[in-house]
Amino acid sequence: MIYEPGDYINSGFLVMNLARLRRDKTYEVWVEQARRELYRFPDQDILNAVCRGRILYLPIKFNFCYRAYYMLYRRGLVPPQDHHDLKYNAVMLHYLCTPKPWKDQKQDFLNSLWWQYAKLTPFYESLLAELQGKAD
Repeated sequence: MIYEPGDYINSGFLVMNLARLRRDKTYEVWVEQARRELYRFPDQDILNAVCRGRILYLPIKFNFCYRAYYMLYRRGLVPPQDHHDLKYNAVMLHYLCTPKPWKDQKQDFLNSLWWQYAKLTPFYESLLAELQGKAD
């Protein structure tokens, strides 16, 4: 199935009406869909196929993947005036692409931001040790 930009959700950040999903037995439909067809991204593709027409699309800043977004921006699919706001005012960062910041020492904008927040957690030292190959 081909989707237009902004017409496809990923499963990185979801807000779901669980009562409606239960009432409509959507889970059973998802399972049946998964049995009938092979998908490249099963969780996302099934969500999009089954829930089409019942999805409220949130602004991109709630599931912001800079690398994927930048490709859309370069193709002219994102207005230039939105570029700065999205890059610096994202609500939820989605590390869709590899390598993930916790697996790579490359210092770019998003990796640095991730490590800045990681320092605020009780897991910082173990994450850092794992990255540096010093984990148990």
